[in-house]
Amino acid sequence: MHFDDAHWARYHKAKKLAWDPQAIDLDQDHRDWAALNEEERDATIRACALFLGGEEAVASDLAPLLVALRRREGQDAACAFLASQIWEETKHAEFFRRWLAEIAGDVDLDAYTGPSHTELFDRVLPDRLDTVLTDASDEALVRAVTTYHLFVEGTLAETGYHGFYEIFERRGILPGLVEGIRLVQRDEARHVAFGIDMLREAFEQDGDLRDVLEVEAEMLFPLVVGVLGDYFAPYGGEQDPFGLTATELLMFASAQFGKRQAALERTAA
Repeated sequence: MHFDDAHWARYHKAKKLAWDPQAIDLDQDHRDWAALNEEERDATIRACALFLGGEEAVASDLAPLLVALRRREGQDAACAFLASQIWEETKHAEFFRRWLAEIAGDVDLDAYTGPSHTELFDRVLPDRLDTVLTDASDEALVRAVTTYHLFVEGTLAETGYHGFYEIFERRGILPGLVEGIRLVQRDEARHVAFGIDMLREAFEQDGDLRDVLEVEAEMLFPLVVGVLGDYFAPYGGEQDPFGLTATELLMFASAQFGKRQAALERTAA
């Protein structure tokens, strides 16, 4: 595979748009938190805990992809970008950990994750990324990028951002949390674009690799649905304490995956 200057451009943009999780003002969040009822607090903690678990996982699991690309010729730009992405994923985890510690207090975060989240982030994601260390095939690379960039970031995380905005931004509450989410999402847009480019290059080299993506998608999308279900399950399965519905998020997730597929088709044209 070859990579163009888009990866260097994203790397330089990451430097230009660097932000510090410690610099986000949480004063109003303290006041807004005090006005939430018990169920609303529980839902907020649950959403942040799911994000934190995901961010910690992706920060640690991305390193094998960097190593694998370093072993290929001509990947300096891609490796530079991935190094910046690992740093950004670490910052994202720092933000959620800081917000939970300073606003929600001492909570057992493990109590807020469910079986689908555990399956995706503790088994499937590390398996796909670790495999590229011992399997240098383009098939293994496509599975890793599909799992990480297309589904975890491009579908599941984007759906989570939508949920945060629908709950908190529309109500004008927890502005520190909303600002952190906005900055995380800005970083993730670069990550997803990188993944789309990698898949595009793979498909240009070998069109049959699209079948690898399709097989992976058949396994991954139900896990995405399951993670969303993990969030709604304690509140009856359909509506959370803020009025956000599982149906809305499922429709959004499906639309996000459709957008990623359309992006791949456009770049392949």
